[in-house]
Amino acid sequence: MDTKDLRAFLRVYEEKSVNKAAKQLFITPQGLSRVIHNLETDLGTTLFMRTPSGMLPTDSGVYLYENSRTLLQELDALETGIRRFQLLQQDGDRVFLWSVECVSAAEAGSV
Repeated sequence: MDTKDLRAFLRVYEEKSVNKAAKQLFITPQGLSRVIHNLETDLGTTLFMRTPSGMLPTDSGVYLYENSRTLLQELDALETGIRRFQLLQQDGDRVFLWSVECVSAAEAGSV
């Protein structure tokens, strides 16, 4: 499982359709179905019930969605922070970046 697979899963979950999600991800529906199947195999659980009206998430699917969405948002924020840091370093400045969470934790006495 990698972040690309999780992003594909999120799109299917949100669209409730492999075809719609595949169009948005610029891959074939067959390729996206294979990604979802491989993810289900890796996790040892069924993530969606396939119905004529679309893809309905199972309890495992809902759990994965709720947790992977947060995880991917944090990874995106981390990547953005690193890119900003690299840009600042290119200017020769020494800058320390503090996230809102870190400052908040320090103010609360948790750090």
